[in-house]
Amino acid sequence: MFDCENLVHPFQHDPGVSQRQRIMEALLAGSAKIDGRTMADLLDYFVQLSRHVNYYDSEMQVSDWQPFFRKSTPFVLAAIIRFNQPAINGKFSSYKKAFDKRPSKAGIQLLSHYIFNQLINQVNNWQLQLQGSELPAAAILDKLIRDKLAAPVEKFICSQHAAVKWYNVKPIDFVPILQNPVWNLPQDILTKAPTLCKPAGTTKRKRLIALRNQFMDMVPGLLDAIRILSAIAGQSMEQSLFPLKEELREKHPPHLALLFSFLKLFTHLQNDLNGYTRKHLDYFYKKVLGITPRGAVPDKVHLVFEIQKQLDKYLLKKNLLVKDGKDAKKADI
Repeated sequence: MFDCENLVHPFQHDPGVSQRQRIMEALLAGSAKIDGRTMADLLDYFVQLSRHVNYYDSEMQVSDWQPFFRKSTPFVLAAIIRFNQPAINGKFSSYKKAFDKRPSKAGIQLLSHYIFNQLINQVNNWQLQLQGSELPAAAILDKLIRDKLAAPVEKFICSQHAAVKWYNVKPIDFVPILQNPVWNLPQDILTKAPTLCKPAGTTKRKRLIALRNQFMDMVPGLLDAIRILSAIAGQSMEQSLFPLKEELREKHPPHLALLFSFLKLFTHLQNDLNGYTRKHLDYFYKKVLGITPRGAVPDKVHLVFEIQKQLDKYLLKKNLLVKDGKDAKKADI
């Protein structure tokens, strides 16, 4: 039953919603941008384009322009932000179906090499490229490796090396991972792996399935860590383009500094272009339909007063003003 003597008014727990909070984002003019590309999208565009542009060295040997961007911190962050997790999940799903249809040594090899090349080695390369940048993304990545990724990667190395021993799976070069101190992996893991990580099961088929399960169990944790890193990388992008410290600015080679300056200026053109959506709506409503905007309506608020225990009653006079902080011009509200 309700205690009628001690009822609490619902408004005392409900903060309410302002007029601005009631606006639907989908109905705003800026929700549908003409050019919605982010800085990461633009940097990734240059990386993709660089594969198709010929570069001729002094001896007229032909290559492409990818090396110009490979070690640049902003481009590393762009690769992290643009990491295509749905495509990776799709590949894993297809490899799993193929293996389930016919468990084999080839299926295990395909799965383990894909995990290493697309996830583990990718994370290790990002760490090596970001170290010393003093960016939040670099510190977060080091922490993710130590706290979340080191243990499953150690287990992966053990399981994969056991697969090499027992099923003649093509070996993977783990030297770059073992030599990176941030992983803090035991150096004797490769020699102990065949006995420590021997697949469990009474038949070859069951051992292959157990090995497949060990590999697949590591994937969600790796993808989750990359998802966290991707969010932090977006926050570090601006700082990577224009570092606060002078010595970090000097790490940008001249051709990339010129490119970053161009992209920074290009964002002003993007903002102007995306402003045409609002201008179009204003023209349509005001000129074509002839609708005039209504005047501003002041916001309203419902106040609930609770009387102090030592009082039996208290009179609230008409036109009583209640103070509520200050506005943007520092005036009392």
